[in-house]
Amino acid sequence: MLPKKALWKSKDYDIPVEIIKYLGEVQGQHWVLVRSGSAETGVPLKELKFEEEARSESRRSGEK
Repeated sequence: MLPKKALWKSKDYDIPVEIIKYLGEVQGQHWVLVRSGSAETGVPLKELKFEEEARSESRRSGEK
């Protein structure tokens, strides 16, 4: 269900965003419209990390 919170894992830093809607597929990549503050932009879905994924990844990295 949208909107959904995520982290945009950009090349330089991570930006907390809210997914507003699905924009479609272009050359095999799924794109979504995201909002951060008052700005909105299109982002490839593969660049987003969801809260559940981040928690699970952090648990795995803590296990040795």
